[in-house]
Amino acid sequence: MRAALPLTLCLLCAAFPAGAITFEDALRLAGERPSVTAPAHAAHARAALDASPAGRVGNPEALVGMGPGSTAPNFGGPGFELQATLTVPIALHDLGGDRRRSADAERASLAAEQRRRLFEQRREAARAWLTLAAARSLLTIVRAEVASARELADGLARAVAQGAAVSADALEAALAAEDVAARMLQAEGEVAEAAAALAAATGVAPLPPPTADGDAPAVTLPASDAWPAWIALAHRLPTALAHAWTATAARLLAAEAEGAGGSWLTVGAQAQRNSSDQWQLYALVGARWGAFDRNQRARAHALEAARLAEGDAAGAAERARVVMALAFHD
Repeated sequence: MRAALPLTLCLLCAAFPAGAITFEDALRLAGERPSVTAPAHAAHARAALDASPAGRVGNPEALVGMGPGSTAPNFGGPGFELQATLTVPIALHDLGGDRRRSADAERASLAAEQRRRLFEQRREAARAWLTLAAARSLLTIVRAEVASARELADGLARAVAQGAAVSADALEAALAAEDVAARMLQAEGEVAEAAAALAAATGVAPLPPPTADGDAPAVTLPASDAWPAWIALAHRLPTALAHAWTATAARLLAAEAEGAGGSWLTVGAQAQRNSSDQWQLYALVGARWGAFDRNQRARAHALEAARLAEGDAAGAAERARVVMALAFHD
């Protein structure tokens, strides 16, 4: 079954004309993938809400009570009482500042995530394009070898028929031609697989299969004595930075949760009408202090995410240093 896959791909490639994609086209198309642009759309969706986060003042609360009251002297029948209370909580901590800082870090994290996705997708597209270009170059060479081998085998077969060569030489040439033909079939399968990988990386239709058009980019490497300095900067690559920003956003979210579970001051007013149609007004002052419930669960989850992201950032930086060292060596 696995052996039949390259043959099937070869037949499909032969049945449909190819579409040419340059290296620059591959990078551009990779940057337009929905998975790459999703963080930007997410940041735009939350921009209006992030622009006006709630500050120290919480939501007001109104309470209305009514019912029969006591009967006034010399008054026939029950009375009616009404109470209306309005309170507003005020955080004693700079909760609004915590929320703004947390939202800013989350938007920065989204921007870093988009750069990471763009970097990874473009790298995948570049690898697929170069693989396809190399596979097509190899296929051209192997096809020329097939033509030469078959020409030699046919010539020796005619020479054997004329008595100018021995059959063993003709048989050996025929076997060599068949071996090269098998290599050509394998090379065609590699071209088809590389074309499918390029289509997946760039988002173009797999049929007709794309081809790598144009020249490969010219890469100028820094001097070898500067390689250690470049490798030391691997932690600034998009993958490591994205994890670092995720950790920062998680830590600030933990600080926001802690502030929300802190002490609050409550101010308000109350109006009361008694059964004698007399009104009384009261000013209210209260306090809620963070003695027990300090949003421990929410803070625990946020700090856990921060630690995990810090570990991912360190691991990404280590892998990037190794990849850069191997790339300079190659």
